[in-house]
Amino acid sequence: EYVSSATLPTQLAEDLIANHINVDVMCGWPYEYSNHKQVSKTEMHRGIRIRRLKYSRFNNKSKVGRIINFFSLFSKFVINIPKMLKYDQILVYSNPPILPLIPDVLHRLLKKKYSFVVY
Repeated sequence: EYVSSATLPTQLAEDLIANHINVDVMCGWPYEYSNHKQVSKTEMHRGIRIRRLKYSRFNNKSKVGRIINFFSLFSKFVINIPKMLKYDQILVYSNPPILPLIPDVLHRLLKKKYSFVVY
């Protein structure tokens, strides 16, 4: 991932690891941004555990395709909510825009701490 939307979170995760804070990442599949033909579902990058979620690949240039892709990725995160329960803190980014609903619900129901980054 070589775009700024991935660079800043990567740098943050690397800094947290350098300060002895465990970091797991759950993110969407880098369909458009990877230079590699083979991208692994899970990876360890400089001590950061990464889990990539595959989602639909409709045309992002059409409004309908983009909306379907957003909800497809959102549903993958919803399915993975049980994996999120083990974390002390969840850091969520604003893309897709509906993604922050998940940690917000976890906070309201289970008092799970989260931070929301908008960019």
